[in-house]
Amino acid sequence: MGLMQLSKMFNEKRNRVKDFDLCPASCITYCEKLIGPDPQDCQELSSYYAGGGRFTIEPKQYTVWEYGTCRVIQFNRLESTNQKISYCFDKHHWAGVVDHLSSRCGAKHGSRGGSCYFYDSLHFSTITLERVV
Repeated sequence: MGLMQLSKMFNEKRNRVKDFDLCPASCITYCEKLIGPDPQDCQELSSYYAGGGRFTIEPKQYTVWEYGTCRVIQFNRLESTNQKISYCFDKHHWAGVVDHLSSRCGAKHGSRGGSCYFYDSLHFSTITLERVV
């Protein structure tokens, strides 16, 4: 490998933006009114992904998961135009948030679903739970 290739690799690595690690962040729950998803469908979904490790969401994009009546959407709203969000699927993070939203904001409670907002000065991500129609 030549000096130019090494220099190029070093510059690319140095200029690469590190993923924003959302795992240590907490979120605030808000419930919507009307009919929400069946909490059991959401818990099936969260259990399925709970052992999945980490996932990323591309800049200014969102990811959707669905099972039965349950739809989960997570948004990347980072101000930086080229930064991914990295998050954990386990029961202390994504799966736990889905379980919490479904038990607190699901059909049994007369709610339409809800959202969990991760706040800081950037308002960087939202997990939204809603009924599949």
